[in-house]
Amino acid sequence: MPTEYINSMGDRSDRDGEMFGAFYIQELQPDGKTTNYLDSKFIVGCFDVEKQAVRLNKNYERTLSHETIEKLKEGYKKALEKQKQD
Repeated sequence: MPTEYINSMGDRSDRDGEMFGAFYIQELQPDGKTTNYLDSKFIVGCFDVEKQAVRLNKNYERTLSHETIEKLKEGYKKALEKQKQD
């Protein structure tokens, strides 16, 4: 993850996305609550224990696209605003 978009002053538990909010995708749940998920563009892959192999993520961006960088900037700004509200 590009460290310049991590809000180091944000809450370390990061339940509300104060610290790593720039990297999250938010989804509204049926009960009206918002859930944060790490954007798959930042996940290289996962380890398959049964096959003892790494499965690479096809959505991973080794070099971030212009669109992704703009989303990061917007998300970072929102993360800073959340911190100021507390």
